Amino acid sequence: MYLKGKLLSQIYEELKELCHKPDMELLQHYDNMLKRSESAQLHVPQPVVPQLSSWPIPGLVDWLNQFQGNR
Repeated sequence: MYLKGKLLSQIYEELKELCHKPDMELLQHYDNMLKRSESAQLHVPQPVVPQLSSWPIPGLVDWLNQFQGNR
């Protein structure tokens, strides 16, 4: 994730520099930067849905009720 951010920051800085150059030079570099940007975006991590499983623990509720104070 850090490397992707660094790559996109580098591309952004290059685009800022290129915007002051002639149009033809910008177009020559644009394709290369577009490909680099797309490759950086391809590696976006997908969310993970954790699956928690549970099993009954016999006697747990009775054991916990021992610690309950008087009401």
